[in-house]
Amino acid sequence: MLLGATPPAALTDWRYAAVCAVAALFVFVFGTQAIRIEPAIRVLDAFGLGLFAAAGTTKSLDLGMGGIAAVALGVLTAVGGGIARDLLAGLVPAVLRTEIYAIAAAAGSLVIVIAVALGLSTPVAAPLARSWPSGCA
Repeated sequence: MLLGATPPAALTDWRYAAVCAVAALFVFVFGTQAIRIEPAIRVLDAFGLGLFAAAGTTKSLDLGMGGIAAVALGVLTAVGGGIARDLLAGLVPAVLRTEIYAIAAAAGSLVIVIAVALGLSTPVAAPLARSWPSGCA
C-alpha cells in the first residue's frame, strides 16, 4: 500500500487465502498440541520472517525504490506481519521481546539490496538473503 501497488496481491491471488485456510485448519485440529511442536513453529516463524523481508524488499526494488527505502519496507513487511500474528494470538509481539527479530529482517533485506546493486536479479538475490545466517532469528 505504501508503494502504491494496489490492490494488494493478497486480495487478488487465491493462493494467499488458501495458505491462510490450511494454516487455520492445522491450528484448529492440532492447536492443543502446539506446545510439543514449538521448535518447529520457531523454525517456520524464522522462515516466514525471512520470506516477508525478502518479499517487501524485492517488491520495493522492483517498483524503483532506493536501497534504504527497500530495506525499511522489507523490515516493515516482516515485522508488521509478526506483530499482527502475535496480537491476534494474544501475545506480546516478538519484536518487543526478541532483539534479534528486526535486526534479522534488516540484515536479510540488506543482503538483497547489496546483491541487486552488484548486478544480481531479485529472483536470485532473495534466496540468498533467506539462506543468510540472520534468517535464523
